[in-house]
Amino acid sequence: MIEGVGAAPSWLVEIEARINSILALRSNWDTYNAAPVDVCHVASALDWLPRLTGPNTPMPAVVPTAARGVQFEWEVGGVAIELRTGDDGGHIFVADDLGETEGPISGGLLERAATALASGSTRASS
Repeated sequence: MIEGVGAAPSWLVEIEARINSILALRSNWDTYNAAPVDVCHVASALDWLPRLTGPNTPMPAVVPTAARGVQFEWEVGGVAIELRTGDDGGHIFVADDLGETEGPISGGLLERAATALASGSTRASS
């Protein structure tokens, strides 16, 4: 396990209002007939966060998706990470020193994302 990963980040409480506003979106929130965000998809994304973030991970942007889900986005120190859940399943995107990769959330890709995010956070704070 990555050092510090798994400990709750301080911003978790801060994004509660953003998540609640996303869950309150009605049909057609994007003007392209998107359905409301499903609370199960938000819960799934929140379940993945402890395996990806640590106490020093910066707060992500949180946005709804047209697949009734939610996406957490980080861009830190040359590293970009996106964690997305929705009707199309769970996906993760990693852009780091090894290149760009996107795929279903899996142990290996999630660990790479956690490592890249921790590394980017370290570079950004240096």
